[in-house]
Formats: sequence, structure tokens, C-alpha cells
Amino acid sequence: METRFYLKKNKDKTSAIIYFSFTPFYGERLRITSKQSIDHSLWMNGYPKRIARTMTLRNTLDNYKNFIDNFIKKTIENEERQPSRFELSKYVRELIDGKETEQKHTLEYYIDMFLNDESLCLADSTKRVKKIHLNHFLKIVGKNKVLVDLKKGLIESYKTKLKKEGNREIATTNNYLKNLIAFLNWLWKKDFIEADLKKYVKKDLEIEKDVITLTECELKILENATFEETHLQNQIDIFLFGCYTALSIVDIRKVNREMINENNVINIRRTKNNFNQRIPLINKTIAILEKYNYKLPLISANKGSENLKTAFRKLNLRRKVRISVQSSNGKVTDQYFELCEIISWHKSRKTAITALLSLGISTKVVMEISGHKNENTINRYTNFSDSILIEAMNKME
Repeated sequence: METRFYLKKNKDKTSAIIYFSFTPFYGERLRITSKQSIDHSLWMNGYPKRIARTMTLRNTLDNYKNFIDNFIKKTIENEERQPSRFELSKYVRELIDGKETEQKHTLEYYIDMFLNDESLCLADSTKRVKKIHLNHFLKIVGKNKVLVDLKKGLIESYKTKLKKEGNREIATTNNYLKNLIAFLNWLWKKDFIEADLKKYVKKDLEIEKDVITLTECELKILENATFEETHLQNQIDIFLFGCYTALSIVDIRKVNREMINENNVINIRRTKNNFNQRIPLINKTIAILEKYNYKLPLISANKGSENLKTAFRKLNLRRKVRISVQSSNGKVTDQYFELCEIISWHKSRKTAITALLSLGISTKVVMEISGHKNENTINRYTNFSDSILIEAMNKME
């Protein structure tokens, strides 16, 4: 069942009433008025045009649609059936008349709407993390809390309890708060709440951690590696592919020949933020694609990561790297591990981004390649190699 809109002309023939249209509905179309009207010239492709004059109306229709779609979804999940015509009509009319008020719904209800909002284009992995963090928020504040309970005091109380809970790192605590901020911002933009509550969620200051990337020498070792074990060689080739493209492992899995144009530029939409990446492929990248006939081998996140560590051990990539841990009380502890023990797929993406920045390529160009939207995020990758720092100091000498 899909919620759509259609127009029914008024007698003046210049304006029209917007109706909900539900199809298919047991073989029939169900239409219910939204009691909202609009000029014909402001309507296009089943929705108000995206202009300033229609912004309030668009938000109203979006909110109605979110509530109705969630009502249908919950009925199907809980009762394994679609709502009847009577049930759906009753729900929609009560919603429009204000009897089915927003304040009746629990925060859990809104979190579910947030996670399933298709306009956000959330990847499944992102949804999973946000759900864990927001369910933790509900656990602390209470699952029975409704929208009117969402106030400054409740949010500040959650942050206090979150910081006192266990021996969690500040970075982890900030991730919990980051997803709460995203939820509060969504509520604010959707006009579900009257105040911008995210300003009461302030993340704690984190220490600057080392961005762990591979050196040029280590990359040469990977490029010259030849394993008899196919599964290990696959890991190295895929890791190098990430080093040459700045693609994340989840996007590397999607790569195919059709994404690459005649200029050997790959056009791929990032799974994480729906941002389009355009990446010119160097010869080494094309060689890897040709080796696998433009379809890189599939790997599992867990087993593949373990195989990657095994390959690095066999190549004796044991440079000591620093991992800094900052507890909730702000105390920082530095620990040192061999590279082969902490290597992960994401290190290939970090290596690519850091290398591009180290070569003096502008941040905006690197962002176009990496698919970052926020310049503050990519600034964390300016972790230049020792050789670049030594060269800089030699110039001073």
C-alpha cells in the first residue's frame, strides 16, 4: 500500500483540494481529503513545487504522510495484515482533525519514523548504529516518554547519566550524542517540536588522535606481495584498490564496469551519505579491475578483516602505531600496537585521503574524490608522514 496525493478541482478551477490516495487497497482506490488547498500552478508531479510559498504546505503533507505510513507499517508488522478501509479512514480523519495528535505518540514512535524516513537515504549500517544509540536514549529517559516530555531538562539529564555510565570513551559518548542531535534536528525540521532542542546537546572536547595510514614504503610492499593463498591475495588487492580510490569497503563492493566512463572516471554514489563521488582511475587501479574482470571478489566484513590482518603479519608489516584512549573523565592513555594487529579496511580510505592532501591537492578537490560533505571532517586527515615533516624541517635548517 502506498500513500500518494492527487488534486480535486474547486469550482473556481484555479485552486484544488489535496486528497490522499491509497493504492492498491484490496483492489480499490481509497481517497480521503487532507483539507489542504493549493493553486494549480504550484503543483507538479503529485506534490507541491519546492519553492518558498509551498514550504509550510510541503512540511504539513510530509508530516501527515509520515504518520500514515508508520500507522500502516505498524499494523502490518504487529497484526500481519493491512488496516481496513474503516481503520485507515478513521486514523487519517482523526489525524487531520487534530484528534490523533502528535503529542499522543511516544518518542519510540518518532524514532521509528526518523529511521525509516526515505528522504534521509540512510544506509542499513547507519540505521543500525542510530537505532542502538537512540534505543539507549529511550532506556535512560524511559520508553513511555512522549513528545511533550522532550525538553531541555530531559536532554541534559540523559547526557549526565550517559557520561557516568561505565568506562566509556569520550569519542563513543559523543557518537551517542551525535545521533541524538540528528534525531532532534529531524524533529525540528519536520515541525514536530516548537524549539530547536539540539542546542542543549553539547559534545565534549575530544583529543586529536593519530590518523593511521600506510607509508609509501608499506604500500610498495603490498604492491609487490604475491600470496599463494587466494583469499589473502584478494584482501591485499582490495585494500590497494581502496588506497588508490578513497572508496570505503561498502562502496568497493558495489563497483562494476558500468560505473566507469570513457575517461576512466568512476561515478559512484556513496552508501553513507548519498553523495556522488567522481574518481579518476590511475593505471594501478585499472590493472586490479582487469585482473578480476571488473568485479572485485566478495568478502565478509569479519572474516575478510581477519584475513587482512593475517596478510599484513605475513608481510611483516609491524610498525608500531599509537592508539590514544580518552576515558569519560578526560584522562588520556597512549597504547602502542603493531600495524598488522590494528589494520582495517578503513585504513585504505584514510591512506588515500591523507596522501592526496599531503601532495598539496586542494581540500575541495579531495572532498570531490572522497565524497565528504563537511570540510571539518576531512581536516582530520591532515596527518602528514614523517618524511614530509622531515623535509619541512630540513628546509628551515
